[in-house]
Amino acid sequence: MTHVISSHTIGEPQEALLGEGLAVCLDQRGYDYRQVGRELVDSQRWLSFEKLSGDQWFDQDPEVAYAQSGSVVCYLFEAYGAEKVKAIYQQDLTSGLGSLGVTLQQVQDDWLGWVQGR
Repeated sequence: MTHVISSHTIGEPQEALLGEGLAVCLDQRGYDYRQVGRELVDSQRWLSFEKLSGDQWFDQDPEVAYAQSGSVVCYLFEAYGAEKVKAIYQQDLTSGLGSLGVTLQQVQDDWLGWVQGR
């Protein structure tokens, strides 16, 4: 349902990480996506953000890609707010994050700190 609503309100995502991540982050299952990310990091199953960008997302283990994307989008909401997430939603990840003044590597490092409680 999130895909339908977001498509009609903010458009189509350029990146699966953002589109699928939004749907997972807002899934209403009550998961703590910081904890989900922490579990991926602790089990060394997490993926570099480079592997989650562009079409590479579709080459990854779906269980990890979906869960981590949800965690990343929840982090982006907390760190940057809904309006900035909305602003980058229709851009490729590198350009979108660049418009926020950060690099893919910086956001990855910040997400790693967020999931680990730093």
